[in-house]
Amino acid sequence: MTNYTILLPPSEGKTKGGNEEFPYRRAENLKEYNSFKSLTFDRQELYNTLREAINKLSEQELEKVLEVKGKNLNESVSQLLDMLNSPTMAAIERFSGVMFKSISYDSMGDGQKSNFNSSTLFIDGMFGLARPQDLLPEYKLKITSKFLDINVTKFWKERLKGDFDILFKDRLIIDILPEAHRKVLTLQDNADYVQITFMDEKEDGSLKQAGHNSKVLKGEIVNYICGFEDISRENLETFSHSSGYFYSEELSNSKRIVYLKKD
Repeated sequence: MTNYTILLPPSEGKTKGGNEEFPYRRAENLKEYNSFKSLTFDRQELYNTLREAINKLSEQELEKVLEVKGKNLNESVSQLLDMLNSPTMAAIERFSGVMFKSISYDSMGDGQKSNFNSSTLFIDGMFGLARPQDLLPEYKLKITSKFLDINVTKFWKERLKGDFDILFKDRLIIDILPEAHRKVLTLQDNADYVQITFMDEKEDGSLKQAGHNSKVLKGEIVNYICGFEDISRENLETFSHSSGYFYSEELSNSKRIVYLKKD
Protein backbone atom coordinates (compact mmCIF):
# COMPACT_ATOMS: atom_id res chain seq x y z
CA MET A 1 0.00 0.00 0.00
CA THR A 2 1.36 3.39 -0.97
CA ASN A 3 1.52 6.40 1.37
CA TYR A 4 0.01 8.74 -1.24
CA THR A 5 -3.16 9.41 -3.23
CA ILE A 6 -2.91 10.86 -6.76
CA LEU A 7 -5.90 12.94 -7.84
CA LEU A 8 -6.56 12.94 -11.60
CA PRO A 9 -9.36 14.00 -13.95
CA PRO A 10 -10.91 11.51 -16.37
CA SER A 11 -10.17 11.78 -20.06
CA GLU A 12 -12.60 13.61 -22.30
CA GLY A 13 -11.64 11.20 -25.08
CA LYS A 14 -12.76 7.65 -24.38
CA THR A 15 -12.03 4.28 -25.95
CA LYS A 16 -15.06 2.76 -27.61
CA GLY A 17 -16.49 -0.71 -26.96
CA GLY A 18 -15.82 -2.95 -24.00
CA ASN A 19 -16.87 -6.23 -22.43
CA GLU A 20 -20.46 -6.97 -23.40
CA GLU A 21 -20.70 -9.67 -20.71
CA PHE A 22 -20.35 -6.93 -18.11
CA PRO A 23 -22.78 -4.14 -19.02
CA TYR A 24 -22.70 -1.28 -16.54
CA ARG A 25 -25.91 -2.33 -14.77
CA ARG A 26 -24.07 -5.55 -13.79
CA ALA A 27 -20.64 -4.06 -13.07
CA GLU A 28 -21.99 -1.34 -10.77
CA ASN A 29 -23.30 -3.97 -8.36
CA LEU A 30 -20.02 -5.88 -8.03
CA LYS A 31 -17.59 -4.43 -5.48
CA GLU A 32 -14.56 -5.89 -7.27
CA TYR A 33 -15.44 -3.71 -10.30
CA ASN A 34 -16.86 -0.70 -8.46
CA SER A 35 -14.70 0.72 -5.67
CA PHE A 36 -17.40 3.17 -4.60
CA LYS A 37 -20.66 1.23 -4.36
CA SER A 38 -21.56 3.65 -1.57
CA LEU A 39 -22.10 6.28 -4.30
CA THR A 40 -24.67 4.18 -6.17
CA PHE A 41 -27.70 6.17 -4.96
CA ASP A 42 -26.02 9.51 -5.78
CA ARG A 43 -24.99 8.28 -9.22
CA GLN A 44 -28.52 7.08 -9.93
CA GLU A 45 -29.97 10.43 -8.84
CA LEU A 46 -27.62 12.29 -11.16
CA TYR A 47 -28.16 9.89 -14.05
CA ASN A 48 -31.94 9.90 -13.75
CA THR A 49 -32.00 13.71 -13.72
CA LEU A 50 -29.74 13.74 -16.78
CA ARG A 51 -32.10 11.39 -18.62
CA GLU A 52 -34.97 13.67 -17.66
CA ALA A 53 -33.03 16.64 -19.03
CA ILE A 54 -32.38 14.81 -22.31
CA ASN A 55 -36.12 14.30 -22.72
CA LYS A 56 -37.06 17.87 -21.75
CA LEU A 57 -34.35 20.13 -23.17
CA SER A 58 -34.04 21.42 -26.72
CA GLU A 59 -31.16 20.41 -28.95
CA GLN A 60 -29.51 23.79 -28.37
CA GLU A 61 -29.80 23.39 -24.60
CA LEU A 62 -28.34 19.89 -24.75
CA GLU A 63 -25.43 21.21 -26.80
CA LYS A 64 -24.56 23.44 -23.84
CA VAL A 65 -24.95 20.62 -21.31
CA LEU A 66 -22.77 18.11 -23.17
CA GLU A 67 -20.61 20.63 -25.08
CA VAL A 68 -20.95 18.78 -28.40
CA LYS A 69 -22.98 19.40 -31.54
CA GLY A 70 -24.51 17.62 -34.51
CA LYS A 71 -23.50 13.99 -35.02
CA ASN A 72 -21.42 13.97 -31.83
CA LEU A 73 -24.41 15.22 -29.83
CA ASN A 74 -26.65 12.47 -31.20
CA GLU A 75 -24.01 9.85 -30.42
CA SER A 76 -23.49 11.16 -26.88
CA VAL A 77 -27.22 11.24 -26.17
CA SER A 78 -27.66 7.67 -27.45
CA GLN A 79 -24.77 6.49 -25.25
CA LEU A 80 -26.24 8.13 -22.19
CA LEU A 81 -29.76 6.84 -22.71
CA ASP A 82 -28.46 3.26 -23.03
CA MET A 83 -25.60 3.62 -20.54
CA LEU A 84 -26.82 0.94 -18.13
CA ASN A 85 -26.73 -1.65 -20.93
CA SER A 86 -23.41 -0.47 -22.35
CA PRO A 87 -20.31 -2.72 -22.36
CA THR A 88 -17.64 -1.74 -19.86
CA MET A 89 -13.88 -1.64 -19.55
CA ALA A 90 -11.46 -0.61 -16.82
CA ALA A 91 -11.22 3.16 -16.38
CA ILE A 92 -7.49 3.15 -17.22
CA GLU A 93 -8.38 1.53 -20.56
CA ARG A 94 -11.50 3.66 -21.14
CA PHE A 95 -9.65 6.97 -20.71
CA SER A 96 -7.67 7.58 -23.90
CA GLY A 97 -6.54 11.22 -23.77
CA VAL A 98 -3.05 12.71 -24.06
CA MET A 99 -2.28 12.49 -20.34
CA PHE A 100 -3.20 8.81 -20.23
CA LYS A 101 -0.96 7.99 -23.17
CA SER A 102 1.86 9.76 -21.31
CA ILE A 103 1.17 7.78 -18.12
CA SER A 104 2.16 4.69 -20.18
CA TYR A 105 0.28 2.27 -17.95
CA ASP A 106 0.81 -0.70 -20.28
CA SER A 107 4.59 -0.22 -20.07
CA MET A 108 4.68 -0.17 -16.26
CA GLY A 109 6.10 -3.06 -14.27
CA ASP A 110 3.83 -5.03 -11.97
CA GLY A 111 4.85 -3.08 -8.86
CA GLN A 112 4.35 0.26 -10.58
CA LYS A 113 0.92 -0.81 -11.87
CA SER A 114 -0.06 -1.93 -8.38
CA ASN A 115 0.98 1.46 -6.97
CA PHE A 116 -1.00 3.27 -9.66
CA ASN A 117 -4.12 1.16 -9.15
CA SER A 118 -4.14 1.55 -5.38
CA SER A 119 -3.20 5.24 -5.19
CA THR A 120 -5.00 6.89 -8.11
CA LEU A 121 -8.40 8.51 -7.64
CA PHE A 122 -10.39 10.00 -10.53
CA ILE A 123 -12.72 12.94 -9.85
CA ASP A 124 -15.46 12.43 -12.42
CA GLY A 125 -18.64 14.23 -13.47
CA MET A 126 -20.77 11.13 -13.99
CA PHE A 127 -19.48 8.79 -11.29
CA GLY A 128 -18.03 11.14 -8.67
CA LEU A 129 -15.07 8.93 -7.78
CA ALA A 130 -13.46 6.02 -9.60
CA ARG A 131 -10.34 3.86 -9.38
CA PRO A 132 -8.28 2.74 -12.41
CA GLN A 133 -9.67 -0.81 -12.44
CA ASP A 134 -13.33 0.15 -11.96
CA LEU A 135 -15.42 -0.89 -14.96
CA LEU A 136 -16.99 2.04 -16.77
CA PRO A 137 -19.26 2.37 -19.81
CA GLU A 138 -18.82 4.93 -22.56
CA TYR A 139 -20.30 8.23 -21.40
CA LYS A 140 -19.98 11.99 -21.61
CA LEU A 141 -20.57 14.40 -18.75
CA LYS A 142 -18.22 17.15 -17.65
CA ILE A 143 -17.71 18.19 -14.05
CA THR A 144 -18.81 21.72 -15.08
CA SER A 145 -22.17 20.64 -16.56
CA LYS A 146 -25.48 22.12 -15.38
CA PHE A 147 -28.96 20.81 -16.22
CA LEU A 148 -32.39 21.22 -14.65
CA ASP A 149 -31.70 21.63 -10.92
CA ILE A 150 -28.25 19.96 -11.06
CA ASN A 151 -24.91 21.75 -10.90
CA VAL A 152 -22.52 18.78 -11.24
CA THR A 153 -19.63 20.44 -9.39
CA LYS A 154 -21.84 21.42 -6.45
CA PHE A 155 -23.62 18.04 -6.53
CA TRP A 156 -20.41 16.07 -6.00
CA LYS A 157 -18.80 18.56 -3.63
CA GLU A 158 -21.72 18.18 -1.24
CA ARG A 159 -21.82 14.40 -1.47
CA LEU A 160 -18.11 13.53 -1.42
CA LYS A 161 -16.97 15.47 1.64
CA GLY A 162 -17.27 12.47 3.96
CA ASP A 163 -15.54 10.21 1.44
CA PHE A 164 -12.60 12.60 1.15
CA ASP A 165 -12.24 12.77 4.94
CA ILE A 166 -11.80 8.99 5.01
CA LEU A 167 -9.80 8.56 1.80
CA PHE A 168 -7.29 11.29 2.64
CA LYS A 169 -6.61 10.33 6.25
CA ASP A 170 -2.86 9.79 6.86
CA ARG A 171 -2.12 10.12 3.14
CA LEU A 172 -0.01 12.51 1.07
CA ILE A 173 -2.51 13.97 -1.40
CA ILE A 174 -0.88 14.74 -4.75
CA ASP A 175 -3.26 16.97 -6.69
CA ILE A 176 -2.80 16.88 -10.49
CA LEU A 177 -6.30 18.13 -11.24
CA PRO A 178 -7.50 20.95 -13.51
CA GLU A 179 -9.08 23.79 -11.55
CA ALA A 180 -12.62 22.73 -12.51
CA HIS A 181 -12.18 19.32 -10.86
CA ARG A 182 -10.31 20.79 -7.90
CA LYS A 183 -13.45 22.71 -6.94
CA VAL A 184 -15.05 19.42 -5.89
CA LEU A 185 -12.42 18.78 -3.21
CA THR A 186 -12.94 19.28 0.50
CA LEU A 187 -9.75 19.13 2.59
CA GLN A 188 -9.12 19.12 6.30
CA ASP A 189 -7.01 22.10 7.43
CA ASN A 190 -4.17 19.80 8.46
CA ALA A 191 -4.25 17.68 5.29
CA ASP A 192 -0.88 16.61 3.90
CA TYR A 193 -1.53 18.07 0.47
CA VAL A 194 0.50 19.29 -2.49
CA GLN A 195 -0.65 20.64 -5.84
CA ILE A 196 1.47 19.97 -8.94
CA THR A 197 1.87 22.77 -11.50
CA PHE A 198 3.98 23.17 -14.65
CA MET A 199 4.90 26.69 -15.78
CA ASP A 200 6.84 28.37 -18.58
CA GLU A 201 9.05 31.42 -18.10
CA LYS A 202 9.26 33.57 -21.22
CA GLU A 203 12.28 35.58 -22.34
CA ASP A 204 10.77 38.75 -20.85
CA GLY A 205 10.49 37.03 -17.47
CA SER A 206 6.71 36.58 -17.57
CA LEU A 207 5.22 33.31 -16.32
CA LYS A 208 2.38 31.30 -17.78
CA GLN A 209 0.92 27.89 -17.09
CA ALA A 210 2.08 25.20 -19.48
CA GLY A 211 -0.59 24.81 -22.15
CA HIS A 212 -1.82 21.67 -23.91
CA ASN A 213 1.62 20.14 -23.34
CA SER A 214 0.88 20.09 -19.62
CA LYS A 215 -1.13 16.90 -20.15
CA VAL A 216 2.01 15.13 -21.35
CA LEU A 217 3.95 16.55 -18.40
CA LYS A 218 1.31 15.41 -15.91
CA GLY A 219 1.29 11.92 -17.39
CA GLU A 220 5.03 11.63 -17.06
CA ILE A 221 5.08 12.71 -13.42
CA VAL A 222 2.31 10.21 -12.59
CA ASN A 223 4.48 7.49 -14.11
CA TYR A 224 7.42 8.72 -12.00
CA ILE A 225 5.42 8.88 -8.75
CA CYS A 226 4.14 5.34 -9.17
CA GLY A 227 7.71 4.08 -9.18
CA PHE A 228 7.64 4.69 -5.40
CA GLU A 229 5.68 2.76 -2.82
CA ASP A 230 6.38 5.55 -0.32
CA ILE A 231 7.11 9.00 -1.69
CA SER A 232 8.37 12.14 0.01
CA ARG A 233 8.38 15.83 -0.79
CA GLU A 234 12.08 15.48 -1.61
CA ASN A 235 11.29 12.79 -4.21
CA LEU A 236 8.86 15.17 -5.89
CA GLU A 237 11.34 18.03 -5.82
CA THR A 238 14.01 15.98 -7.59
CA PHE A 239 11.74 15.10 -10.53
CA SER A 240 12.77 16.65 -13.85
CA HIS A 241 10.93 16.31 -17.13
CA SER A 242 12.76 15.26 -20.28
CA SER A 243 11.71 18.47 -22.06
CA GLY A 244 13.38 20.71 -19.47
CA TYR A 245 11.04 21.32 -16.53
CA PHE A 246 12.71 21.44 -13.11
CA TYR A 247 11.54 22.10 -9.55
CA SER A 248 11.37 25.83 -8.75
CA GLU A 249 11.99 26.55 -5.08
CA GLU A 250 11.16 30.21 -5.64
CA LEU A 251 7.67 29.54 -7.03
CA SER A 252 6.80 26.58 -4.81
CA ASN A 253 5.46 26.57 -1.26
CA SER A 254 4.33 24.02 1.33
CA LYS A 255 1.14 23.22 -0.60
CA ARG A 256 2.33 23.71 -4.16
CA ILE A 257 5.17 22.30 -6.24
CA VAL A 258 5.99 24.19 -9.42
CA TYR A 259 8.14 22.78 -12.21
CA LEU A 260 9.50 25.56 -14.38
CA LYS A 261 10.94 25.67 -17.89
CA LYS A 262 12.77 28.76 -19.11
CA ASP A 263 12.70 29.71 -22.79
